[in-house]
Amino acid sequence: MKSLIDQVAAYKVEVTKCLSEERDVQREGHPMKRRHDMIFFVLPNKYSQLLDEMKKAFEDNGRGNPNCYGINSMSEASNGDGMGQPRRMMIGDNMADYVEIGKSYINYLNINILDTSDTTKTHRYGYALEWRATNDDKGMVGVRYTVTYAKIPSSPSSGLEVIKRSNKDAIESYKGFIKRLDPINVYRIGDARTKDKLAISGDSTFVIKEIEGTPFNSVDDAIEFAMERGKYLLLFSTLKKKYKTQKNSEFTAISIYSLCKQAVEEGYFTDDSMEELKQWITEVAELTEEAKTETDRKYFRMAREQLDKILESRK
Repeated sequence: MKSLIDQVAAYKVEVTKCLSEERDVQREGHPMKRRHDMIFFVLPNKYSQLLDEMKKAFEDNGRGNPNCYGINSMSEASNGDGMGQPRRMMIGDNMADYVEIGKSYINYLNINILDTSDTTKTHRYGYALEWRATNDDKGMVGVRYTVTYAKIPSSPSSGLEVIKRSNKDAIESYKGFIKRLDPINVYRIGDARTKDKLAISGDSTFVIKEIEGTPFNSVDDAIEFAMERGKYLLLFSTLKKKYKTQKNSEFTAISIYSLCKQAVEEGYFTDDSMEELKQWITEVAELTEEAKTETDRKYFRMAREQLDKILESRK
Protein backbone atom coordinates (compact mmCIF):
# COMPACT_ATOMS: atom_id res chain seq x y z
CA MET A 1 0.00 0.00 0.00
CA LYS A 2 2.83 2.41 0.77
CA SER A 3 4.28 1.85 -2.70
CA LEU A 4 0.90 2.38 -4.35
CA ILE A 5 0.19 5.55 -2.37
CA ASP A 6 3.65 6.82 -3.31
CA GLN A 7 2.62 6.32 -6.95
CA VAL A 8 -0.53 8.38 -6.32
CA ALA A 9 1.63 11.23 -4.99
CA ALA A 10 4.02 10.84 -7.95
CA TYR A 11 1.09 11.63 -10.27
CA LYS A 12 0.81 15.02 -8.49
CA VAL A 13 -2.36 13.96 -6.68
CA GLU A 14 -2.61 15.61 -3.27
CA VAL A 15 -2.30 13.05 -0.48
CA THR A 16 -3.30 14.03 3.06
CA LYS A 17 -1.94 11.98 5.96
CA CYS A 18 -3.11 11.92 9.59
CA LEU A 19 -0.76 9.64 11.55
CA SER A 20 -0.94 8.65 15.21
CA GLU A 21 1.12 6.02 17.02
CA GLU A 22 1.77 5.23 20.69
CA ARG A 23 4.19 2.69 22.14
CA ASP A 24 4.24 1.11 25.59
CA VAL A 25 7.34 2.58 27.21
CA GLN A 26 6.78 0.45 30.33
CA ARG A 27 7.47 -2.81 28.47
CA GLU A 28 10.73 -4.14 27.11
CA GLY A 29 11.25 -3.26 23.49
CA HIS A 30 8.52 -0.58 23.62
CA PRO A 31 5.93 -2.62 21.68
CA MET A 32 3.06 -1.00 19.83
CA LYS A 33 0.20 0.11 22.07
CA ARG A 34 -2.03 2.16 19.80
CA ARG A 35 -2.02 3.25 16.17
CA HIS A 36 -4.46 5.18 14.01
CA ASP A 37 -3.36 6.29 10.55
CA MET A 38 -5.66 7.80 7.94
CA ILE A 39 -4.60 8.75 4.42
CA PHE A 40 -6.92 10.62 2.04
CA PHE A 41 -6.74 11.44 -1.67
CA VAL A 42 -9.06 12.04 -4.63
CA LEU A 43 -8.06 9.87 -7.57
CA PRO A 44 -8.75 11.06 -11.15
CA ASN A 45 -10.36 8.50 -13.41
CA LYS A 46 -7.24 8.19 -15.59
CA TYR A 47 -5.39 6.73 -12.58
CA SER A 48 -8.16 4.33 -11.57
CA GLN A 49 -5.85 1.36 -12.11
CA LEU A 50 -4.09 2.32 -8.87
CA LEU A 51 -7.31 1.81 -6.92
CA ASP A 52 -7.74 -1.57 -8.62
CA GLU A 53 -4.23 -2.53 -7.52
CA MET A 54 -5.01 -1.46 -3.95
CA LYS A 55 -8.13 -3.63 -3.93
CA LYS A 56 -6.09 -6.55 -5.23
CA ALA A 57 -3.52 -6.03 -2.46
CA PHE A 58 -6.30 -6.40 0.12
CA GLU A 59 -7.76 -9.44 -1.61
CA ASP A 60 -4.36 -11.13 -1.89
CA ASN A 61 -3.71 -10.63 1.82
CA GLY A 62 -7.15 -11.98 2.65
CA ARG A 63 -6.49 -15.12 0.64
CA GLY A 64 -2.80 -15.70 1.25
CA ASN A 65 -1.76 -14.28 4.62
CA PRO A 66 -2.01 -17.05 7.26
CA ASN A 67 -2.30 -14.43 10.00
CA CYS A 68 -5.33 -12.77 8.40
CA TYR A 69 -8.36 -13.92 10.41
CA GLY A 70 -11.04 -11.40 9.47
CA ILE A 71 -12.21 -10.18 6.06
CA ASN A 72 -15.12 -7.76 5.61
CA SER A 73 -16.52 -5.70 2.78
CA MET A 74 -19.31 -3.37 1.73
CA SER A 75 -20.13 -2.27 -1.81
CA GLU A 76 -22.61 0.04 -3.48
CA ALA A 77 -25.71 -1.59 -4.93
CA SER A 78 -27.36 -0.42 -8.15
CA ASN A 79 -29.90 1.58 -6.13
CA GLY A 80 -27.16 3.38 -4.23
CA ASP A 81 -27.59 1.46 -0.98
CA GLY A 82 -24.72 -0.32 0.73
CA MET A 83 -24.48 -4.08 0.31
CA GLY A 84 -23.00 -4.86 3.70
CA GLN A 85 -22.80 -3.05 7.02
CA PRO A 86 -20.70 -0.17 8.38
CA ARG A 87 -18.08 -1.45 10.78
CA ARG A 88 -16.14 -0.14 13.75
CA MET A 89 -12.38 -0.60 13.84
CA MET A 90 -11.13 -0.45 17.40
CA ILE A 91 -8.04 1.63 18.26
CA GLY A 92 -5.78 0.71 21.18
CA ASP A 93 -7.20 -1.03 24.25
CA ASN A 94 -10.33 1.08 24.76
CA MET A 95 -13.46 -0.27 23.06
CA ALA A 96 -14.92 3.25 23.04
CA ASP A 97 -12.04 4.40 20.83
CA TYR A 98 -12.71 3.42 17.22
CA VAL A 99 -13.04 4.63 13.65
CA GLU A 100 -16.17 3.73 11.68
CA ILE A 101 -15.78 2.52 8.12
CA GLY A 102 -18.60 2.31 5.58
CA LYS A 103 -20.39 5.36 6.95
CA SER A 104 -19.00 8.22 4.88
CA TYR A 105 -17.73 5.92 2.13
CA ILE A 106 -20.18 3.50 0.50
CA ASN A 107 -17.51 0.92 -0.46
CA TYR A 108 -14.84 -0.68 1.68
CA LEU A 109 -12.53 -3.65 2.09
CA ASN A 110 -11.30 -4.51 5.58
CA ILE A 111 -8.84 -7.14 6.77
CA ASN A 112 -7.62 -7.88 10.28
CA ILE A 113 -4.19 -9.45 10.78
CA LEU A 114 -2.76 -10.84 14.00
CA ASP A 115 0.34 -9.11 15.37
CA THR A 116 2.86 -11.96 15.21
CA SER A 117 5.27 -10.09 17.49
CA ASP A 118 2.67 -10.14 20.30
CA THR A 119 3.25 -13.36 22.24
CA THR A 120 -0.16 -13.05 23.93
CA LYS A 121 -1.92 -13.19 20.53
CA THR A 122 -4.39 -10.57 21.74
CA HIS A 123 -3.57 -7.69 19.39
CA ARG A 124 -4.06 -7.10 15.71
CA TYR A 125 -3.55 -4.67 12.87
CA GLY A 126 -6.73 -3.56 11.12
CA TYR A 127 -6.59 -2.24 7.55
CA ALA A 128 -9.42 -0.59 5.63
CA LEU A 129 -9.62 0.73 2.09
CA GLU A 130 -12.70 2.91 1.45
CA TRP A 131 -13.78 4.67 -1.72
CA ARG A 132 -16.70 6.66 -3.14
CA ALA A 133 -17.55 8.67 -6.24
CA THR A 134 -17.27 12.42 -5.79
CA ASN A 135 -20.18 14.78 -6.40
CA ASP A 136 -18.77 16.22 -9.63
CA ASP A 137 -19.06 14.90 -13.18
CA LYS A 138 -15.36 14.27 -13.71
CA GLY A 139 -15.23 10.64 -12.63
CA MET A 140 -13.15 11.39 -9.54
CA VAL A 141 -13.02 8.85 -6.70
CA GLY A 142 -12.43 9.80 -3.07
CA VAL A 143 -10.27 7.25 -1.22
CA ARG A 144 -9.46 6.74 2.45
CA TYR A 145 -6.89 4.22 3.69
CA THR A 146 -6.96 3.46 7.42
CA VAL A 147 -4.60 1.46 9.63
CA THR A 148 -5.31 0.77 13.29
CA TYR A 149 -3.57 -1.25 15.98
CA ALA A 150 -5.74 -2.55 18.79
CA LYS A 151 -6.48 -5.25 21.27
CA ILE A 152 -8.82 -7.81 19.73
CA PRO A 153 -12.18 -6.65 21.10
CA SER A 154 -14.40 -8.65 23.40
CA SER A 155 -17.78 -7.78 24.84
CA PRO A 156 -18.29 -6.23 28.26
CA SER A 157 -20.16 -8.57 30.55
CA SER A 158 -22.09 -8.76 33.75
CA GLY A 159 -21.58 -11.28 36.54
CA LEU A 160 -23.42 -14.57 36.39
CA GLU A 161 -23.19 -14.78 40.19
CA VAL A 162 -25.37 -11.68 40.48
CA ILE A 163 -28.03 -13.39 38.41
CA LYS A 164 -27.90 -16.49 40.56
CA ARG A 165 -28.50 -14.47 43.69
CA SER A 166 -31.24 -12.29 42.25
CA ASN A 167 -33.12 -14.55 39.87
CA LYS A 168 -32.88 -18.34 40.22
CA ASP A 169 -35.54 -18.78 37.56
CA ALA A 170 -33.31 -17.01 35.09
CA ILE A 171 -30.70 -19.73 35.47
CA GLU A 172 -33.21 -22.45 34.65
CA SER A 173 -34.36 -20.42 31.68
CA TYR A 174 -30.76 -20.06 30.66
CA LYS A 175 -30.16 -23.83 30.77
CA GLY A 176 -33.08 -24.41 28.42
CA PHE A 177 -32.12 -21.46 26.30
CA ILE A 178 -28.53 -22.59 25.73
CA LYS A 179 -29.85 -25.71 23.99
CA ARG A 180 -31.35 -23.55 21.24
CA LEU A 181 -28.07 -22.12 19.98
CA ASP A 182 -28.07 -19.81 17.01
CA PRO A 183 -24.61 -18.35 16.33
CA ILE A 184 -25.65 -15.02 14.85
CA ASN A 185 -25.47 -13.17 18.18
CA VAL A 186 -22.84 -13.96 20.77
CA TYR A 187 -22.85 -12.95 24.42
CA ARG A 188 -20.13 -13.34 26.99
CA ILE A 189 -21.20 -13.83 30.58
CA GLY A 190 -18.59 -13.56 33.32
CA ASP A 191 -18.33 -16.05 36.14
CA ALA A 192 -15.67 -15.96 38.85
CA ARG A 193 -15.19 -19.74 38.78
CA THR A 194 -15.61 -20.65 35.14
CA LYS A 195 -13.96 -17.57 33.58
CA ASP A 196 -16.08 -17.02 30.47
CA LYS A 197 -19.19 -18.69 29.13
CA LEU A 198 -20.76 -18.23 25.75
CA ALA A 199 -24.50 -17.88 25.33
CA ILE A 200 -25.51 -17.70 21.70
CA SER A 201 -28.88 -16.84 20.25
CA GLY A 202 -30.77 -14.77 17.76
CA ASP A 203 -33.23 -13.82 20.50
CA SER A 204 -31.30 -10.92 21.98
CA THR A 205 -34.26 -9.63 24.00
CA PHE A 206 -34.46 -12.84 26.00
CA VAL A 207 -30.74 -12.88 26.78
CA ILE A 208 -30.56 -9.27 27.85
CA LYS A 209 -33.64 -9.60 30.05
CA GLU A 210 -32.97 -12.99 31.60
CA ILE A 211 -29.20 -13.26 31.57
CA GLU A 212 -28.15 -9.62 31.52
CA GLY A 213 -25.42 -10.43 29.01
CA THR A 214 -24.16 -7.62 26.81
CA PRO A 215 -24.23 -8.33 23.06
CA PHE A 216 -21.38 -7.63 20.69
CA ASN A 217 -21.94 -4.70 18.36
CA SER A 218 -21.83 -6.90 15.27
CA VAL A 219 -21.39 -10.41 13.95
CA ASP A 220 -17.85 -9.42 12.96
CA ASP A 221 -17.00 -8.57 16.57
CA ALA A 222 -18.38 -11.97 17.54
CA ILE A 223 -16.09 -13.58 14.96
CA GLU A 224 -13.08 -11.77 16.41
CA PHE A 225 -14.03 -12.92 19.91
CA ALA A 226 -14.47 -16.50 18.76
CA MET A 227 -11.10 -16.42 17.02
CA GLU A 228 -9.40 -14.98 20.09
CA ARG A 229 -10.79 -17.68 22.37
CA GLY A 230 -10.16 -20.61 20.06
CA LYS A 231 -13.88 -21.22 19.48
CA TYR A 232 -13.27 -22.46 15.96
CA LEU A 233 -16.49 -24.39 15.51
CA LEU A 234 -18.41 -21.34 16.70
CA LEU A 235 -16.41 -19.20 14.30
CA PHE A 236 -17.21 -21.50 11.37
CA SER A 237 -20.89 -21.54 12.26
CA THR A 238 -20.95 -17.75 12.48
CA LEU A 239 -19.24 -17.40 9.11
CA LYS A 240 -21.66 -19.90 7.59
CA LYS A 241 -24.62 -17.89 8.89
CA LYS A 242 -23.08 -14.68 7.62
CA TYR A 243 -22.53 -16.18 4.17
CA LYS A 244 -26.15 -17.25 3.86
CA THR A 245 -27.54 -13.85 4.84
CA GLN A 246 -25.25 -11.44 2.96
CA LYS A 247 -25.31 -10.39 -0.67
CA ASN A 248 -21.62 -9.69 -1.20
CA SER A 249 -20.36 -13.11 -0.17
CA GLU A 250 -16.95 -13.77 -1.69
CA PHE A 251 -14.90 -12.52 1.24
CA THR A 252 -16.85 -14.72 3.64
CA ALA A 253 -16.24 -17.72 1.37
CA ILE A 254 -12.52 -16.86 1.48
CA SER A 255 -12.70 -16.60 5.28
CA ILE A 256 -14.24 -20.08 5.52
CA TYR A 257 -11.50 -21.50 3.30
CA SER A 258 -8.81 -19.73 5.36
CA LEU A 259 -10.27 -21.12 8.57
CA CYS A 260 -10.27 -24.69 7.19
CA LYS A 261 -6.69 -24.25 6.02
CA GLN A 262 -5.73 -23.02 9.46
CA ALA A 263 -7.42 -26.06 10.99
CA VAL A 264 -4.88 -28.21 9.14
CA GLU A 265 -1.87 -26.05 9.95
CA GLU A 266 -2.61 -25.66 13.65
CA GLY A 267 -4.14 -29.06 14.38
CA TYR A 268 -7.60 -27.99 15.56
CA PHE A 269 -8.93 -31.55 15.59
CA THR A 270 -7.69 -34.50 17.65
CA ASP A 271 -8.72 -38.15 17.70
CA ASP A 272 -11.39 -37.21 20.25
CA SER A 273 -13.05 -34.66 17.96
CA MET A 274 -13.49 -36.61 14.73
CA GLU A 275 -17.28 -36.38 14.93
CA GLU A 276 -17.00 -32.60 15.04
CA LEU A 277 -14.69 -32.71 12.03
CA LYS A 278 -17.15 -34.88 10.08
CA GLN A 279 -19.96 -32.45 10.90
CA TRP A 280 -17.81 -29.56 9.67
CA ILE A 281 -17.12 -31.46 6.42
CA THR A 282 -20.86 -32.06 5.96
CA GLU A 283 -21.62 -28.38 6.39
CA VAL A 284 -18.89 -27.36 3.95
CA ALA A 285 -20.39 -29.78 1.44
CA GLU A 286 -23.77 -28.10 1.93
CA LEU A 287 -22.22 -24.69 1.34
CA THR A 288 -20.61 -26.00 -1.85
CA GLU A 289 -24.01 -27.07 -3.15
CA GLU A 290 -25.62 -23.76 -2.13
CA ALA A 291 -22.78 -21.49 -3.32
CA LYS A 292 -23.97 -18.20 -4.77
CA THR A 293 -21.19 -17.92 -7.36
CA GLU A 294 -18.70 -20.24 -9.02
CA THR A 295 -15.90 -18.37 -7.26
CA ASP A 296 -17.52 -19.09 -3.88
CA ARG A 297 -17.94 -22.74 -4.88
CA LYS A 298 -14.23 -22.92 -5.72
CA TYR A 299 -13.28 -21.71 -2.24
CA PHE A 300 -15.67 -24.16 -0.59
CA ARG A 301 -14.14 -27.02 -2.58
CA MET A 302 -10.69 -25.90 -1.50
CA ALA A 303 -11.96 -25.76 2.09
CA ARG A 304 -13.25 -29.33 1.78
CA GLU A 305 -9.85 -30.47 0.48
CA GLN A 306 -8.20 -29.02 3.58
CA LEU A 307 -10.59 -30.80 5.96
CA ASP A 308 -10.21 -34.07 4.06
CA LYS A 309 -6.47 -33.89 4.76
CA ILE A 310 -7.21 -34.07 8.49
CA LEU A 311 -9.60 -36.96 8.04
CA GLU A 312 -7.08 -38.90 5.93
CA SER A 313 -4.34 -38.33 8.50
CA ARG A 314 -6.47 -39.99 11.21
CA LYS A 315 -7.12 -43.21 9.28
